[in-house]
This record gives sequence, structure tokens and C-alpha cells, in this order.
Amino acid sequence: ATAVGNPVGILIALGGHLTFFDFIRWATPITAVSLLVSLLLSFVIFKKDLHRLNSAMMSDSTKKVAQQSKVNTKELIKSWALFIGVLLLIALHDMLEDLLGLDEGNMLLASAIGGATIVLFLKHEEIEDILESGVDWPVLLFFIFLFSSVGALEHVGFTKIIANTLRVLGAGNIVTVLIIVIFLASSLSAFLDNVLTVAFFIPVINHLKEMGLNVYPLWWGLLFSGTYFGNFTIIASTANIVAVSLLESRKAGRITFMEWLKYGSLFSIIPILIASLLLYIQLPLM
Repeated sequence: ATAVGNPVGILIALGGHLTFFDFIRWATPITAVSLLVSLLLSFVIFKKDLHRLNSAMMSDSTKKVAQQSKVNTKELIKSWALFIGVLLLIALHDMLEDLLGLDEGNMLLASAIGGATIVLFLKHEEIEDILESGVDWPVLLFFIFLFSSVGALEHVGFTKIIANTLRVLGAGNIVTVLIIVIFLASSLSAFLDNVLTVAFFIPVINHLKEMGLNVYPLWWGLLFSGTYFGNFTIIASTANIVAVSLLESRKAGRITFMEWLKYGSLFSIIPILIASLLLYIQLPLM
């Protein structure tokens, strides 16, 4: 729904030079509709599970744990102040860049880095623990190697070949190219990784722009493809892998690949169909 909702959104915002308000205008309404449909579908499919969960939450033991939990009001206020401050900087990054004469995307990155710096300053006594266990270094290294691989493909001209192929297949028709991009990005996101797929398609779309094609709708098609089909399989996104790993490490249960696929496919295909339809309807406005 926003540029900072997940890594896919951040990549597309930077790669397509899209502002926070571009996301509010084009991504948020479609996301809201897709979310509403997904929620209604969830209530129908998981009706029995939700009933069992509600019963468990209303049990005496759960209530006792909730009563024993204490909220640190001071820390809560600091957290909310920092969250709102960073969010405002991100929302206004485009205007601030123009005002300060910065390159596009600089303020977006500075907002996130600045927020992280403030956290380290506030928690300076715990900084060693934060850096050792609070930062997921393997994931950061994964992204570094990931972007290096994508950069190599762009350097050797592979992304330009793909862009030219898409232009030829679409015969210059934006609707056809949009459908192809959504199909390919969705398929790759489901079985590779949505961040990898999006990182690969960003230079492809920029090459299409250089060829004179209106690529604005393609950014949103790529956003929804990568985001929604990141739910298709366990390996479709890092978040899925982390969630399943936590579930197993805490001995709270186990989800197999096929069990995930059973529901993940449903909650990927239906939202992307909704998003594609709403994008098509709004094409004349882009």
C-alpha cells in the first residue's frame, strides 16, 4: 500500500522514481480492495480455526497472562514519536529533496537510516546486543549478493534483451505488455523470490521507458505481482521463510510446502486478478 510496506515497495519506489503520494494514489486503493476480499475469504475458509482461536483467547489462563503483561508507557511514547517522525519524512521525501536540492531517493534512504541511528542512540547501552542479535546479517548479505547478481545481468545486456523481447511481443501495446509483465513477474516471484524478481524487472522496465513506452502502469503491475505472489509458496519471500522457521523453532506447529501452497495460491491469484482489473480500468488516467 505504501513505498515502505516491504522491500518490494522500496525497490520500485527507488527504481521507478515514485513518491510516497504516488503509492497512496495508485497502490493504496487497490490494496484496500484486495485486502477486504482476502479478509472475507479468510473468514469463510478459516471459520472453524478462528472460532477455536477465539475460545483459547477467552480462556482464564490467557486472560491471566494478559493481566500480568505490563506496558512501558515512556518507551511506547518514544516508539510512536520515532515511528511518526520517520513516516512523515518518508511521506514528504519528494518535496524535501526538491527543497534541499538532493537527488531522487536520497531523502527516502536518509529517513530510514536516520531512524535506525536514533534507535541505536536511544539504546546505546544495548548497542552491542542489537548489532549482534538484533540485525539479521545473513539476510543483509543475501540482498547484497542478490543485487550484485542482478547488476551483472544488466551489465552484460541481458535485461535489455528481455525488454526488447517484451516490446516485440507486446507490439508496443501497453495493455499487452502489462499482462506479460504481470504474468512473468508473478510466476517468477512464486518459485524464486519476489525481491529477486522485482530487482531483475526494474532495469527491464527502465529499458522499455528508453524505448518510448509508457511504463507507469508497469511499475504498479510489478508491485502487485511481486507482493501478492510473494505469498504463493513458502520460498516466495523471505518473510514466509522466517515465519515458518519461527513456528517450527518454537514448537508451535509445522507447515509443509503443499499445505502452504493450498492457501497461498488462492490468496495470490484472487488479489492479482482484482489488481489487474483495477489497473486496466485506470489505464487512461496513467
